[in-house]
Parts: sequence; structure tokens; C-alpha cells
Amino acid sequence: MTKHLRALRVVAGIFMRKALELVSIASFGTAVNRDEGEEEEQEVALAVSLLYHLDPRLESLVEMQAVRAVAGEESGHQVVNAGIGFKYHVSRMRSLVVGVGGRVPLTYHREFRRKFIVSALYHF
Repeated sequence: MTKHLRALRVVAGIFMRKALELVSIASFGTAVNRDEGEEEEQEVALAVSLLYHLDPRLESLVEMQAVRAVAGEESGHQVVNAGIGFKYHVSRMRSLVVGVGGRVPLTYHREFRRKFIVSALYHF
């Protein structure tokens, strides 16, 4: 089993108009620190998020993510996931954002059945 996966990510804000934002993230990942004899693993991914500001402190989002293995034993397999969620900017600490959401796979090849996601982010 691979110990670490390193990824290079490119984030691009594609579109922003009033309360609507569209953001994309492209990444390339490769396994490092493999055991001797382990096959090299590589993957490419693209994620797109549509964010809508419902209120100055509340945001809703819809996400799509596609990940394709390009090297390794799963080469050629592709996984597509979709998710929805909400983010809340804490009123006394505007830099603190808490979120809740869910994600489900849309393809036959799956890494999970469904995910419940809770997050906390602090923007510097």
C-alpha cells in the first residue's frame, strides 16, 4: 500500500457575478515513498464548484469531481462524485468558516458509498 500521495494543484476562479461564484481545481498526483516493488501510481483530477451567497454569512454550494488513474494497477479507472453543502461565516470571527455537506459517487468505480463532510476553515 502506498504511504503518501503528493499532488500539484492549480486553482482557478473562473466566474464571479454578484452572489454567484464558479471555481475549478485541477490536480496531478503521484505516489511517493513507495515500498520496493510497488507499482507507480498517478492520477489526474478536475473539480468544479458552484457557490451561491444566500446571505452575507451563509453560502450554498454544488460540486462535481472527476478523478482518473493514469498509472498504476487502477490505470484507466475513473471516479465521478457530486456533492452539496453549506458554509457559514461565524459572525464574531468573520475569518472562521464552518461547513457541512454530503457527497455521493456517480460512477460504477467508487471510493465510497456516501460521505458526510464537516469542515472548519480559518482564512488568514
